[in-house]
Amino acid sequence: MSQSQDNHEVELAVDDGDDPRSEIGSSIVSSRTSLRDSIIDYRIENGRSYHRYKEGKYNLPNDDQENDRLDSNHQLWLITLDDKLGVAPPCEKNATVGRVLDIGTGTGIWAIDFGDEHPEADVSTYSTANLNEPRRLMDTGLTLHRRFMGTTYPPYSQPCEETFIVKIERVLTILHRVPPNVKFEVDDIEDEWTYSRPFEYIHSRLMTSSLSDWPVFLRRCFDNLEPGGYLELKETDIIPRSDDDTLNPAHALMKWANLLLEASIKLGRPYMEIPSLKQLMIEAGFEDVTMHVYKWPTNGWPKDPRYREIGLWNYENTMMGLEGYTMAPLTRALDWMPAEVDVFLIDVRKDLKDRSIHAYWPQYAIVGRKPQKEETPAAA
Repeated sequence: MSQSQDNHEVELAVDDGDDPRSEIGSSIVSSRTSLRDSIIDYRIENGRSYHRYKEGKYNLPNDDQENDRLDSNHQLWLITLDDKLGVAPPCEKNATVGRVLDIGTGTGIWAIDFGDEHPEADVSTYSTANLNEPRRLMDTGLTLHRRFMGTTYPPYSQPCEETFIVKIERVLTILHRVPPNVKFEVDDIEDEWTYSRPFEYIHSRLMTSSLSDWPVFLRRCFDNLEPGGYLELKETDIIPRSDDDTLNPAHALMKWANLLLEASIKLGRPYMEIPSLKQLMIEAGFEDVTMHVYKWPTNGWPKDPRYREIGLWNYENTMMGLEGYTMAPLTRALDWMPAEVDVFLIDVRKDLKDRSIHAYWPQYAIVGRKPQKEETPAAA
């Protein structure tokens, strides 16, 4: 599934069995996990809600639709990593882990999963947005969560019909309390960190376009790790690619990606060229830095069943979040009208659905270790 280091050389074969412009054959419904109490205020902009905390620094909505997308993105990573929560050593099933920090927490689903898998760990989260109102059942404080520990069941194991997924979602939704070893915090990750004790593992996901200064962020991660501790970054490249040139600059999908990049630069939190983060981690002091590269197809065009499944999930995830990705950056930074965004996204959706466009987004997991303390020489 992955390629270690800096290449994209795994080639995806095309599934020739379907009409390239047919409807996507399977619809994947996201899991639902959220936190207990509403701890941030929010405002409405162009029909979507956004957080007020450090208003304007985070360009994605914080409503149910966006939370569904974040949980779907979590499932995509689970499929990609063979049901593992990360590639760093603390994510091994038999690992014993101490203090853990999750950055870019979203709905909290990664932290909840990690706390479940590692009851010995002390898991903290650090997020500016999306820690919002819980989806409760009968005010019990229970949260919706659909991942068995160590088990993947339909619809996660294979694509299936939408009607079946809806039924399975209702029947097999599992109730979980937030584990007692997981706690949630809302703060600005770009402010000074005030932790009194270091962490053994820091996990950060999808922070590109949310940070104005990556070197400062990485140095804070380094300073807040214990010697021998690990930092893991999971990031996506906003620019899609194709290995057979079926995606070109004339496509609306490419125009969309470049517009988001332009807007992010104007907003002061640019989408990063993700491979450059490896060198920035080394410059921050990390050692044994490795980078794993994955491909998320835009839809179910690959012939390989696993990549096809990832493509189907990614199609649903992208379609779910497309307006949310686009509306605030283009209206705030590029002075588009909301109606212009809506019209433009019609063609972007057509490209996303088009199976003759063999596009994918590169995904990266970059891991580095803080060096062990040097031993103090014994006195003569």
